Amino acid sequence: MACPKEGPKEKKARAREVLKALKAAYPGARTELRHENPFQLLVATVLSAQATDKSVNEATPALFARFPDAKALAEATPEEVEPYIRRIGLYRTKAKNLVALARRLVEEYGGEVPKEKEAFVRAPVYRFLLAGFLWSFGANLVYFFLNFHLEALGFSRQAIGLAQAVVLLSGVAFAWPLARLIPRVGYVRSLELAFLLGVGGGVLLGLGLFVFPGLALYGLAGALVQGAAAPLLARLVPEERRVAFFSLQAALTTASGFFSTLLAGYLSDLLGARWVLLFALPFFALAYPLVRGLPRGGGEGKPFRFRGRFRAWLRLLLPQVVIGFGAGLVIPFLNLFLKEKFGLSYGTTGLLFALSSLATGAAMLLQPFLAGRLGRLGAIVFVQALSLPFLAALAWAPWLPLVTLALLIRGALMNAAGPVYAALVMDYLTEEERPGFFLLESALWSLLFALGSALSGAVQEALGLKAFDLLFGGTLALYALGILLWPWAFRGLERVD
Repeated sequence: MACPKEGPKEKKARAREVLKALKAAYPGARTELRHENPFQLLVATVLSAQATDKSVNEATPALFARFPDAKALAEATPEEVEPYIRRIGLYRTKAKNLVALARRLVEEYGGEVPKEKEAFVRAPVYRFLLAGFLWSFGANLVYFFLNFHLEALGFSRQAIGLAQAVVLLSGVAFAWPLARLIPRVGYVRSLELAFLLGVGGGVLLGLGLFVFPGLALYGLAGALVQGAAAPLLARLVPEERRVAFFSLQAALTTASGFFSTLLAGYLSDLLGARWVLLFALPFFALAYPLVRGLPRGGGEGKPFRFRGRFRAWLRLLLPQVVIGFGAGLVIPFLNLFLKEKFGLSYGTTGLLFALSSLATGAAMLLQPFLAGRLGRLGAIVFVQALSLPFLAALAWAPWLPLVTLALLIRGALMNAAGPVYAALVMDYLTEEERPGFFLLESALWSLLFALGSALSGAVQEALGLKAFDLLFGGTLALYALGILLWPWAFRGLERVD
């Protein structure tokens, strides 16, 4: 008889029962790992993964004699640690992890092992969240004001559509190489490289020197973030807290759009749209040292092999890419649509989109509650379906106050499902395949979004403002189809333990 499938809460409850039974059966049990203090026990525990206690106990006396505390180990290199643990499996990766662990103990806890596990677990998560906030702040400046920046440089509407496509297609072009690179170099190094590329691409783009190469570099940076960020967050938090932390991370990075677009609107009115993108660079640069402080090791190893996973990936990705094509028809041009339809200034347009980002962030914070009541899949379907009437009002309502309300609610509902989806698909993906999956998801979304954007630019060039009636109709139809596909996507798929 097959065992019933368990969610995170059921697994946690069963784990408590198992631990209770084990304590009752073995009241005097203690670890076989030899140690004299909490630091030595922590090191021995790290070494014991996929190794016998006997092999660890044979290696640790010499290791602890050479590195008696966290400070001594933090000052070493992995190459200096390797000879002492060479007989233990995965010794190179464990040497890197031990040095990183010791440095973190020194930097954040004065070289002592913290007594509370929760504080030790949460600290790197908050560094990650702050780095994501800073990256998002700069990325929102680029996203929202790229159109205005290119207009100020003299680009035609069709050329702007092609420029949007370059950003997205660069992620598509590098998806397969990055799917192999990220598992080898690790999530943290991938994010470090992303932030450096963001700075480089932002300089070229902001100064208007080499616009399309700058766009390609920026798109590559975004692809690295897409491939490494979600798997890293999944590794940093317990399974049962994923929806909460994914929602918090998405809320923070999305709400950063409130401040970034307000700033961009003000700077555009003050300095002109020509120079706004340069203000994204300090935020990309500030994110870099924060990810350098994160523990390394997760996500490193052999690249994932796609064989045997095509059907599962296809089902998980299809609703997303259908929605992505629909989004590409209108979302990149919403700022231009509202500016032209209602004659808004740069500052007013920036305020509207800033409020939209704030509303989206607030809606994301409600997602753990909805997921608890409706289930994660139910929460996705509910909020996205509820957004459709507001998209219609955004397209065809003649009054600016009503359009503003529709803009806020539509964006909040449609985008709030994103972190729940990311947390949900983790249950169906192994550690090795997560970077490749999110890169492919980003690449396919980007490809369809870019095609929609390029098509939309051509239609607008031919029909002007009237083109949006046709474009909004197409977006509504594709959104509805994608939402209907969600239950089919997860039906019958097996969770990965």
